[in-house]
Amino acid sequence: MPIKTYHKIVSILLLVCFTFLFIKDVQAISYPAIVSSTPSPNNLHTPIDSVITVTYNDKVKNVYSSLVKLYEKTSLGFTKEVFLQDVKKDNDSIKLITLNELKLNKEYKVVVPAYVVELNNGYYPHEYTFTFSTNYMEFYELMVLNEAKLTQVLSIYSPRQLKVFTPKRYIEEVHILHKNKGKFEDNQISTDGVTNIDIKTIGTEVKNVHVDIKKDGRLVNKGFARKFNYDSKTGSLNFDIGFSKMPGYYDVIVRVFDMNNQEIDAKIIKFGTTDGKLITDIKETYKYETAGKSFTLQQLLADEKLFNTLMKENEIRKVKVQVNSRP
Repeated sequence: MPIKTYHKIVSILLLVCFTFLFIKDVQAISYPAIVSSTPSPNNLHTPIDSVITVTYNDKVKNVYSSLVKLYEKTSLGFTKEVFLQDVKKDNDSIKLITLNELKLNKEYKVVVPAYVVELNNGYYPHEYTFTFSTNYMEFYELMVLNEAKLTQVLSIYSPRQLKVFTPKRYIEEVHILHKNKGKFEDNQISTDGVTNIDIKTIGTEVKNVHVDIKKDGRLVNKGFARKFNYDSKTGSLNFDIGFSKMPGYYDVIVRVFDMNNQEIDAKIIKFGTTDGKLITDIKETYKYETAGKSFTLQQLLADEKLFNTLMKENEIRKVKVQVNSRP
């Protein structure tokens, strides 16, 4: 065989091989595939404010949002469907938008059925499911009680990955009007003592408010306050309760409960009558900078004032820590 012919045949064969590899590679790239999801599957300490996403290898053209599901695990399994406000497409991802934050210490399951997500390179042809949990660690345990636990956690996660969650607060104001037994003027008839307590709350989670009256640690009165006004503009809900024959000084313990009868907020107000007055008027208003918010541990370390504010405004045993996973 002439050398020129041999070289020509070799060149053609090489061209065919490269063409075949190129076509195969293009087909592999263009085939719909999932690149990642957040939270990562089986993640144990998923932050409750996480946005659930599934990322594909091409731009998302369409998603049949009503078919994408999120379930919360119950004693019977993943039977409780979590309401999704929307399932949005975002470039090469879909995002599951929940109405409320996820709940602490729960297990969730995401289900994206086959042929529900259309990409530029076609429909994703398989059902995709993954689970994750929202377990938490105690801030008090990590930062106060257990140095070994903190050391272990920091050997796995950086301070930027540790997310510190403060509890929501629901009591905005407590107003106490207390009248001692007696009369205002010498020529008046003496009237009995009476106390009115108004409690202003915020948040749709509030269902009931209970008030305990204690003197020197001893319970002297108690009762559930009654709703009397709701402000739709501010979302505030007002409660009131009355007592008679109250002592001159006492502690008012206000406790707020949700629809599951779980205590979600509490306040203690120390009351004492004003000398020389028949009626004592005390109002305490509460404003918070950190309530119901989350911060990374790195943010708290970088801002001493923020760290101090968080510690002052929150009962440390109610502050939780979760983990932001990285891709």
